[in-house]
Amino acid sequence: MKILLVDDEKINALSASRLLEKHGYEVTVASNGQEALDRLDESDFDCILMDIQMPEMDGYEAIDRIRDEFVFGEKSKTPIIAMTGHCYSDAYEEFKRAGIKHYICKPFDFNNLLEVIKKATS
Repeated sequence: MKILLVDDEKINALSASRLLEKHGYEVTVASNGQEALDRLDESDFDCILMDIQMPEMDGYEAIDRIRDEFVFGEKSKTPIIAMTGHCYSDAYEEFKRAGIKHYICKPFDFNNLLEVIKKATS
């Protein structure tokens, strides 16, 4: 399974990608929303892990652009898992409005991340 991991924190991205690779995932890393769009334009992914708060282009804007069927066609339906350090009671409603069905709070438990990936891609 190919995963696009989008996170501006290099240590977070490195540790998550290494753990995912140990579990058999192929991981491509992008450090902001624009890089995520570029990677998605170049390749197909089974799932996108998207940090919400990033410089240059945040996760919400990147997700909005990814969901544009005229730009990304079938890729616009790629499951996206939001990753955020700001989990509060209304977060899920915000994510749903942005077209995100699944999210995980940072710092996250890796086993929980694996469960969320399985849910999002099944």
